[in-house]
Amino acid sequence: MLRWWSLVVGLFSGSSPDGAERLGATGDTGSVADTGSADTGLAPSQPRAIVLVVDMSCSMMGSDPTAPVQWARAGTLAFLDTLEQTPRAGDMVGLAMFAEYAVSTPTPGWPNGRAIQTNTPPVSARPWAPLWDVETRGAASRRLFRGVCDTMQGTRCQTADAPDYEIVATGGTWAIHPTRALIGATTNPQPALLQGVNELLDKTDSSVYRGIVFLSDGVPNVGGGTGGAILAVDEAWRNDIHVWSVLFDYGFGDPTFMQSLVRGDGTFLSTAVAEDLPDLYRDIALALP
Repeated sequence: MLRWWSLVVGLFSGSSPDGAERLGATGDTGSVADTGSADTGLAPSQPRAIVLVVDMSCSMMGSDPTAPVQWARAGTLAFLDTLEQTPRAGDMVGLAMFAEYAVSTPTPGWPNGRAIQTNTPPVSARPWAPLWDVETRGAASRRLFRGVCDTMQGTRCQTADAPDYEIVATGGTWAIHPTRALIGATTNPQPALLQGVNELLDKTDSSVYRGIVFLSDGVPNVGGGTGGAILAVDEAWRNDIHVWSVLFDYGFGDPTFMQSLVRGDGTFLSTAVAEDLPDLYRDIALALP
């Protein structure tokens, strides 16, 4: 069986809002994008840098394959897959997660990350999956994206959709992930949203198209509350960071609040069917300029 810390080491050894609401999506991945070249006389397309921010509060959890968190993970992976299938030089993607607290990037010393116990994290408090180049670090991002799974499953989370990940001797597929004891159970998106803003501002400049895709099924109820979330997206838009808002709406959320978080080119998307989440993420990725 692989030593637990070795799995973490491997990750770092490599190289105005329109209020649109859609229920469901087609999931069509489309054709490979034309990135432009000297032969065509077209200027190269603008690279994109996107941070996905995912709600990991208790209402999202469950080890059953139908649990919202399982489809949220599939959604983040679909987003990454789509960027890989429509390649553009310089594209970057990252992932921040939150419940009561946001969580930092895992390290050998902190294999489940560290709780970010402030609503205004510094730039050094990197998100769970830092903003990495899709072409050169996509595999490392994918391993960390698999950490979107049930926080109650101890220190390792078994996921059925990860055939290319580390297989343990007893069988099954495991991913590192934040635990309930670390991240909490309630809902406070402000620090994770600001992690996304910090990461985008620290690693890109105005030549890059920047965005945040926010997913939640509830309303902030601790920490900075709804005001903190709005403060964070306002900070994003002050820096030309567009914000998409995705609501998994099965009775705990507030569509009006979630729509109020949209900024710039972003849109509001909502579904009551968890299985729709991968299609929604895929459609956002395909709609990026």
